[in-house]
Amino acid sequence: MNYELAALTVEHRNEVIKPRRSITQVFHEIVRAGLQTGDFSVSDLEISATAIMSLGVDITRWYSPDGPWTPEMLGEIYAESALRIVGVAAPSSALQTHRTGAAGQTANAAR
Repeated sequence: MNYELAALTVEHRNEVIKPRRSITQVFHEIVRAGLQTGDFSVSDLEISATAIMSLGVDITRWYSPDGPWTPEMLGEIYAESALRIVGVAAPSSALQTHRTGAAGQTANAAR
C-alpha cells in the first residue's frame, strides 16, 4: 500500500495517510529530541528521519525468510545504519555474532 497510494480510493487513501503521518511525526520527534540533547548530529532533520523510515519500509520489498540474512542480523545492521544516519558511531562488534557463512563474508567484505 505504500507504493500504490494512487490506486486506492480516496476513502482508503485517507485511512492509510493518517497513520503514516503519525509514524512520520514520531520519527521526526525522535530525531529532534536527539538533536536537542546533543546525542544526534544531522544536517537535515526531515531527510534523516525519512531515510531511517525508508529502511523499514523498503525491506518489505526484498526480504525473504529463505534469504541469506536472519531477521536478527538485519535488525542489528539496520539499527547500526539508523544510528549512523543520525551521526552516532554505533559499535559494530555485536554484529559479528550474526555474521556467519556467506552472508557474513558478504557483510564483512563490504566494510
